[in-house]
Amino acid sequence: MRRLLLPGVLLLLATAAAAQQADTLRTTSTLVLVPTRVTTTSSAGLNVTLRAEDFTLTDNGVPQKLRLEEASREPLAVIVLLQTGGAAPKQFANYAGISSLLEYALGSVRYRVSLITFDSKPEDRWPFSNDATNLRDAFQKPKPGDGGAAVLDAIDYGLDWFGDQHPRGRRLILLVSDEHFRAGDEALRQMTRRLAETNTTIYSLSFNAQRAYLIDELKHSSPENPPLFMSPDHPPLLHTFNLDRPLRQALSAMQSNAAEGVAALSGGTYMPFTNRKDLELQLTTFANDLSNRYILSFQPTNPTAGLHSLQVSLPQHPDLQATARTAYWHAAPDEKH
Repeated sequence: MRRLLLPGVLLLLATAAAAQQADTLRTTSTLVLVPTRVTTTSSAGLNVTLRAEDFTLTDNGVPQKLRLEEASREPLAVIVLLQTGGAAPKQFANYAGISSLLEYALGSVRYRVSLITFDSKPEDRWPFSNDATNLRDAFQKPKPGDGGAAVLDAIDYGLDWFGDQHPRGRRLILLVSDEHFRAGDEALRQMTRRLAETNTTIYSLSFNAQRAYLIDELKHSSPENPPLFMSPDHPPLLHTFNLDRPLRQALSAMQSNAAEGVAALSGGTYMPFTNRKDLELQLTTFANDLSNRYILSFQPTNPTAGLHSLQVSLPQHPDLQATARTAYWHAAPDEKH
C-alpha cells in the first residue's frame, strides 16, 4: 500500500508545484497596455475596423507581438481638472460651455465622471457620477482661485482619486489649464512613471495666458512712452513705444509647452483654445477620439527596469495615423511603488 501511495503523492506534489509555478509566471509577467487613438485625413472618415496585426509597436526600438484587448466592462472613468487660479478667471466665460459639450462627448460611452478644481493646490472635488449634468453649476459658476496653478500637483491628486474610487478599467484626465506651467525634468519623469503605471491618458484643453496678454498689449496704446528728451537743443521724441514687456511675454510663450508634453507622454491629445468656438471644436474632436480608441497590449521581450520608449504605427494604412503614449515605466522587482 505504501509503495502504491508514494508515486501518487509525488505526482500530486509535482502537479501542485507545476500549477503554482504557472500561477507565478502569470502574476509576475509584465503586461503593458497602450491605449491608441486612430485618426484619418480622408474626407470619407474612419470606416475601417483594425486588427492587432495592422499595428506595429516597438519597445526601445524592438518590435513586439501585440494583442488587441476587448473594451473593458468597467465604465470609462473621467476626471476633469479645472484650473481656477492664475490667469484662469479670464477664461470663465468659456468654461461655461464645457458642461454641455462634455455631456455630448461622453454620450457614446459608459462613463463615470468627477471634477477637481485647483489653483496653487487642489481645491474642490466632486464625487464620481454617471451623469455629467451634475457638474453644470461647477462649470458655469467657478470660484476664482489664488494666483497659482499647480498643474502637476493636481494631476497627482487626480491619480490618487482614481485609485480610491476607480481602481480598475480605463482612466482619462481632461486637463483644462494654461498651456505653460513650470515642470522640471525630474517632476515630468515621475509624472511619466505614474501615468504609465496607472494606464491614464491625459487630454490637455489649454489656453495661452501669455498669448492673450501679448495681443492685448499690442492692441492698445498702453505701451506708449512719455516724451523722450534726447538733448536740451532738440525737441522731445513723441509716440515711442516700450515693447520690452510684450517681447518678454512673447519669448516666454515660445518656451516648451508643458501641457502638450504631458498629453503626448500619456498618449492623449493637446487641444488649444482661445475662444468659445475653438473650445467647441476641440471637445468635438475629443468626442470622436473616444469612439476611435484601441487598447493594445504586449509582454516586453526585454523587460529591463526603467523608462521605455514606445512607437506605434499603422504601416499598412498610410491614410491612418496612430497616436499612443510615447513611454512607459517598468519597475524593478524590488522597487517600491
